[in-house]
Amino acid sequence: MKNSMEKRTNLGLSCCSISSVPLDYEGNKRKVIESIKKCKELKCTVRVGGELELCGVSCRDSFKEVEDMHENCWYCLSELMKEKWGDESLMQNILCFVSMPVYFKKKLYNCQVVIYRNKIVLLSPKEYLRDEERKYFAPCSALGKGVADGGETTGAAEGTPPLMGHSRHIQFNDSSVQLLGNCLQTYALPKCVQEVTNQTETYIGKALIQLGDVLIQHVFLNDLMHVERGVLVDARVEQFNRHGVAYMTGTGSSTNGFPTGDSVTGETHNVPFEQDPVKVNLRKGDGNVSLNEIDVLLVSGYVPNELLLFKKYFIQMMKLTQCYPHVVLSYNSNSGCDNYFYKYDGFSFISQNNQVLTKNARFTFDEVQVASVSVLLKRDPHPGRESKMNFPIIKVDKDEKNVQSKTSADGDHDGECIFSYTKEMELCIKYSKEVIWANLPQNFNWQMYTKNNALMSSLMRKYHPSPDGWQYQFCKQKCSLHNVYEELCFNSALYMWHILHLTHAKGFMLALSGGVDSGFSACMVYLLSIMIEMCMKERGAHPFDGSDPFARFLSEQFCHKLKRLLIDTPCRKEICNKLLNTLSLPSKNSSENTKSYSEQLTRAINSYHTVYCIDDLFDFFKSAGRNLIKEEMKFKSQGGSNYQDLCLQNVQSRSRLLMTYFFSPLICHKRYAPLNLHNEFLLTIGTGNLDETITGYYTKYDCSSGDINLIGNVSKILIKETMCLLANDPMYNLSVCNFINKYHPSAELKPLENTQTDEDDLNLKYLEIKLLSILKNNFFLGPSSMMHYLARYFWSEGSMSAGEMLDKVKTFFSRSVQNTHKVLILPPALMGEACGLHLSSLVNFARVNVDALKRVAG
Repeated sequence: MKNSMEKRTNLGLSCCSISSVPLDYEGNKRKVIESIKKCKELKCTVRVGGELELCGVSCRDSFKEVEDMHENCWYCLSELMKEKWGDESLMQNILCFVSMPVYFKKKLYNCQVVIYRNKIVLLSPKEYLRDEERKYFAPCSALGKGVADGGETTGAAEGTPPLMGHSRHIQFNDSSVQLLGNCLQTYALPKCVQEVTNQTETYIGKALIQLGDVLIQHVFLNDLMHVERGVLVDARVEQFNRHGVAYMTGTGSSTNGFPTGDSVTGETHNVPFEQDPVKVNLRKGDGNVSLNEIDVLLVSGYVPNELLLFKKYFIQMMKLTQCYPHVVLSYNSNSGCDNYFYKYDGFSFISQNNQVLTKNARFTFDEVQVASVSVLLKRDPHPGRESKMNFPIIKVDKDEKNVQSKTSADGDHDGECIFSYTKEMELCIKYSKEVIWANLPQNFNWQMYTKNNALMSSLMRKYHPSPDGWQYQFCKQKCSLHNVYEELCFNSALYMWHILHLTHAKGFMLALSGGVDSGFSACMVYLLSIMIEMCMKERGAHPFDGSDPFARFLSEQFCHKLKRLLIDTPCRKEICNKLLNTLSLPSKNSSENTKSYSEQLTRAINSYHTVYCIDDLFDFFKSAGRNLIKEEMKFKSQGGSNYQDLCLQNVQSRSRLLMTYFFSPLICHKRYAPLNLHNEFLLTIGTGNLDETITGYYTKYDCSSGDINLIGNVSKILIKETMCLLANDPMYNLSVCNFINKYHPSAELKPLENTQTDEDDLNLKYLEIKLLSILKNNFFLGPSSMMHYLARYFWSEGSMSAGEMLDKVKTFFSRSVQNTHKVLILPPALMGEACGLHLSSLVNFARVNVDALKRVAG
C-alpha cells in the first residue's frame, strides 16, 4: 500500500556528451550553447555536461598558463550567459552545470559552475584527483574553512576533510534555489561576468542544491568511485612476511623444483588470481551526504578507452541505483578525443532503480549529444528532512515581484519534458566462439591453451570475455554493452576520425606488409569508411535543411569535416581510397604469401596503393657496409657474424620506415597538387603491437614507429580474434583476412630458407607473452614472484620443467628491461588492454636478478 503522505514530482532531466577540444574555447562554447538550446527545446529543467567542457580535459601543462586559462574560460562563460532563447536569456529557466577551471587563492580548481536564472549560484570543485591532475589542480578540501563575517582562514591540507563553517549570505535576486552546505566561501566574480549577471560574488565549495521541492547533489565521477589496481599485493606481501623465504622459494617443493604450496606453509590459501585485478568501487567514508536524503544525483566525468573499463563503471552506477531506488542518477560524460591521444566514451545516461531511462550513443560522429526524460520523484514530505544532514541552509533570496508563484521543479516550462535518446550506429561485430575456433591458429587459441587449467582459463577470460554476460534494461528491452571486439574496433575507427581533425591531416599512410598487424590497422580505416558511409546515408551529405536547429548544427559540423577530407560520395570503398594510402615494400626475403595478401587486402578495401621493392636500397646499404669492413656482408646462415646478420635485418626494417615517410609527401603531390592543394600531409600509422613492445621484438625506427598507433596496447591474440570475426562477417567482405590470420607471424628479414618465425626468435609463445604481461602489468609481479606463482598455479610439472620456466621468465624480463630505450620513441597509442604499457612508469637501465630466479626455481 502506498504511503498517503508520499509526494510525487515530475522533473525534466537531461544527460549530455560533448566533444571538447583542448584550448578551443570558442568551439567548445558553441557546443555547450547548442546543448543548452536542445535541453530547452526538450523542456528540461536541469542540464549537466562532462568535465572541463569549456577548455578541454587534457590541456596538461597549458593548465599552468593560469592567466590565459582564467581569462578565456570566464570570458566564454560570460558570452554563453549573454545568449538568448527567444526573448529571454538562454539559462533563464533551467538549472545549468558548466565545467571549467577556477582560480581561487593561488590554487586552480576543477569546478562545475552552477547557473540558475542566469545567475552563478555556486562553484563546486572536484575533490579526488587523478595522479596527472594533481600536477595542476587542488582538491576541494584545500579550500579549508569558510569565511565567516569576512574573516580570513587558512586552507586545509590536501586530502583532509573540510572544516565546518560557511560564508555570509549572498543575495541572489530572481532565484528560487537553496544551497545546503557547511564549507562555503565567497568568490569575487570577474568584471565580464558581473556585467552580465549584475552580481559581484558567488559561493565556492561543496553544497547540495534544492530546486523547488527537489534535492540535488552533483559529484564528479572520481568523487563517486575510483579504480583500484594491484588490490592483491597486500595479501601476497603478508604471506611473505608471515612465512619468510620458504613461501617464495618453495621449501618442500616437488622433485622437479616446483613449490607445492600447502607443504610450504601448512595452510590453505585463497588463490590470488581469481579476483579481477582492476576493480571499480564506490568511495566510502568520504563525508558525502547520505544518498537516502537526496532525489537526484548528477555525475560528471569521463572514462578513458581502456578496454572493458567503462563496463565496470557502468555496472557500479547501476548497482548504486538499485541500492537507492528513489534516486535518479544522471551520468554526463566527455566524448571524442584529446590532444594526448586518449579516446573517451560518449555514453551518458539517466537511470533509476537499475533501469536506464534514456541514453546517448557510445560511438558516434556527433560532437554534441543530448538525451532527456521526465522522471518521477518520490520524496519524504517531512519538512525537517534537511536538518537530518547537519547542513545549514543558505537561502537564496528571492525578489518577490520577479518570481512566479509556482516554484517547484518544473523549471517554469510549459508541459512535460520530451523523451529523447540517441541511437547507436547500426553496426556490430558479431561474436562467435565457433568462428574463432574454426579460423584462429591453434597456437593462438587461449581456450585450447588453458583447457586443462581452470584458473588460467578464468584469468584469460577476463581479457577475452563472452558478450553473453551482464545486461541492462532500457525501454522494456534487455540491452548489452558493446563487446570487447566492438570496443577495440569502434574506438580505433573514431580515434582516427578525431585525430584527422585535431591535426588537420588529409589521411593516413600505412606500410602494408601482408601480416596481421598492418592488416588490422588497414581494416580499421576501412571500418571508419563504413561508419562514414552509414552516417552520410542516414543524414545526407549536405547540411540539414529541416526545421531542427540542433540537427542542422550537427549536420553542418559533420559535412564540414567531410568536405575537408574531399569525401562527397557515401561509398565505403571510395571513402577508404580518400583516407588510406598503403605502401607495400617487399624484398627478396618476403614470401609470396605476404606479397599476395597485401595485394588482395588493398583490392578488398580499395586503398590508394603503391608498391616499391627495397632490394636496390638494401644492396646500396650492403655495399656501403662492404666498403667499411672490407668484406662481403652475409647473414649468419650464410656464414656471416652476428653483427652482420643483425645489421642486414635492421637496415631492411629501417629502410621501410624511411621510404614510408619519403613517399608520404610525394603521394600528397600526386593526389592533391592537381587540386591546387599544396600544404597537405598524411599521418603515418605505426604497426607495433603490445607483445612486440613489451619484449622489444622490433627494430628501433622501423614501421612500429610512426605518428599514431592503434594496436600499441593490444595483444596479438586479441588482434587475431578480432580479425577472425571481421573476416567471416559478410557485412565487411574481408575474407582475405582469414588467410592473413592463419599465416604464422614472421619478420621476413632473413633469407626464406631460414623459415624465420617470431616465436622461435623470442623463445616465447604469444600466449605465454599474454599471460606474463597480465601477471606483470596487472598483478605487478616481478621476476621472483612470477616464477613462484607460475609454478604454483599456471605452468604445471607436466607442461614445463623448472629450467624451461626459468629461461622464459628470464627472457621476458630481460628483454623488457633491455629494450626500454626502444619504447620511449614509439608513437602515442590508444590505451587498449588493461595489461598494456604506461610509458611514464617504465624503468630504464635495470638488471634482472638471475640468482633470485634460480633460487625460486629450486
